[in-house]
Amino acid sequence: MKLRIILCLLVVLIFASACANNQITASAISDLPVEDQIEIEAKVVSAEACKDVICGSNSKCVNGNCVCNSGYKKCSGDCILENMCCVDSDCGEYESCRENHCATNNCGVNEVFDITAEKCDCKSDSKYCPAQKKCIPKSNCCMNSDCDSNERCVFTRYLAVVCVEGGKKQCRSISSDRGESFSIDGVRYDAEISRFLQDKGLEIKVNDITFILRGSDAQKIGDNVDMYLESIEATGGNCKYDD
Repeated sequence: MKLRIILCLLVVLIFASACANNQITASAISDLPVEDQIEIEAKVVSAEACKDVICGSNSKCVNGNCVCNSGYKKCSGDCILENMCCVDSDCGEYESCRENHCATNNCGVNEVFDITAEKCDCKSDSKYCPAQKKCIPKSNCCMNSDCDSNERCVFTRYLAVVCVEGGKKQCRSISSDRGESFSIDGVRYDAEISRFLQDKGLEIKVNDITFILRGSDAQKIGDNVDMYLESIEATGGNCKYDD
């Protein structure tokens, strides 16, 4: 502890001497051990290089460069806590980095993960429809009372085209209330959609095993059998004349 105090005092004396003589001399530290001399000289050089450098929050200047403090890491020019995310690859599967926090991508269609509330909620351009128990686009009707007296509301529904490849390609149109079956080399694969997800994805159960299909990413559902999502189409959400 005493040695550190002495070193600090010596650094102060060296800077005072530099201001008076317009240069830094080594005579004040020549009697110290070589290791201590190197440490002091490194601090002096770093201080000189940092005199005109202004660093941001949670960072400091070292040898003319801004570096993050202990416990922080660089992210787009800023310093954030090491346990925060900077890019999507910092998060787990089916997660993305939003506002330096990992948020799930497995919210329902027309939903987004609310980081503050830590739950999925309707997107800004959507609304919750109690009658349909889901978020729907704001422009879509929710119930018959949203329509004229001689009209009824056609509920918002989604239809997915799911394909299976295993020697040959088979595609089926599947909705939340209607499953489909595939037969590959004598093996039957029963597919039922559990729910449609944000970012054009879906959660699907194949022979009681749950998979996530999103984009063109294929999921292996059997020996040399892959399943992937080809497209999702929205239907309904409009008022229709009641025959």
